[in-house]
Amino acid sequence: MNQSDGHKYDHNAQINFEGAIAGTDEFRNYAEHYAKFKPKSLAEIRDLPPRSYLIKGLLAPGELSVWYGEPGCTKSFLKMETARCLAMKIPWFGHRTRGGPVIIVMAEGGSGAGQRIAAMRAAHGLADNTPIHIITVAPNLLYDRDREAIIYWAKKKEAILIIMDTLSRTMVGDDSSSVDMPKYVRACDEIRQETGAHVAVIHHCGKDKSRGSRGHSSLFGATDVEVNIEKQASGYTATVTKNKDGEDGWHIGYRIEVFDVGIDDDGDPITSCAVIPADVSPRKKQKKLGKHAARLRDSLHEVLIKEGNIIKGRDGIPDGAKCATEDALKIEFYARMPDSNDDEVIALATKDRAFKRNIETIGHCAGMVWDMNNVSGQDRT
Repeated sequence: MNQSDGHKYDHNAQINFEGAIAGTDEFRNYAEHYAKFKPKSLAEIRDLPPRSYLIKGLLAPGELSVWYGEPGCTKSFLKMETARCLAMKIPWFGHRTRGGPVIIVMAEGGSGAGQRIAAMRAAHGLADNTPIHIITVAPNLLYDRDREAIIYWAKKKEAILIIMDTLSRTMVGDDSSSVDMPKYVRACDEIRQETGAHVAVIHHCGKDKSRGSRGHSSLFGATDVEVNIEKQASGYTATVTKNKDGEDGWHIGYRIEVFDVGIDDDGDPITSCAVIPADVSPRKKQKKLGKHAARLRDSLHEVLIKEGNIIKGRDGIPDGAKCATEDALKIEFYARMPDSNDDEVIALATKDRAFKRNIETIGHCAGMVWDMNNVSGQDRT
């Protein structure tokens, strides 16, 4: 049937479809196509099997996930480890798995595939018959024949997981485009629907990391799971930022270990990396200050410059903190507050409320105030 937007409804389709259902062969194509869209009753929905999983609480067959982070944050190495766990049917960072063959489309860094496999073998042990299959050329998923080839090999290898590494290297187009990105999403949809495999896309974050993965919002809207990978002081974390049918906000931690995997023609060692689970937590995100809290912080910096003194040996104040009096801070803060009312009493009451509501954003005790962010190694309570 014509898939173009200009296709006109065939008024004989109902007759043709019902005839096919009755057993005729002439209009079997109607039966096959229309049956896909048959509405299910509530009883039929109730009897559907529960959502299965590849990684319990995270990935399921036939769904779409995006794993994103800054360049160099080890996204590809984490997905290699994910492939290993599923292919070997072992837990993934303590989470149960239902594993099977995995295809990795290594469109970025494909020449280093051998070294990465060797590093995983050195770190964890990896038999040659482990069902991890790697494509080392870059397809364009917007091109029908490339997409069909991926589907063919996924079916041939009975893949349960297909990793696209990365989005930008598997799409010829603009990931910020309202035309190209939806086409890419539809291409991933076709692959997962035709194969039943989960499609995991590795992607970059945008300039504003707080807004998630880079590009047009249609990608975020289409994903079932989104995972943010970040470098931390002691390793790396992968935090679930979206989980359509499960819990989000949780994370796993790991470190990267470098392994010697061979010797090059010059006699120098060849190295690559592997993921090692580790107890690493995401850094705490600082809340954006409100306008009054920001004004109070600016006022504090000003009074500390004008009349700040180092305080030592006083209960409740971090030893060595540079402090000013709360009264001096209040005068500076009030002076910076705009007068929103002609009545002086009301205006003063408004400033006083703003001061009291935001004093907890800075250090304060016994009539003294200090900047908690500039007290190195001290108790900031």
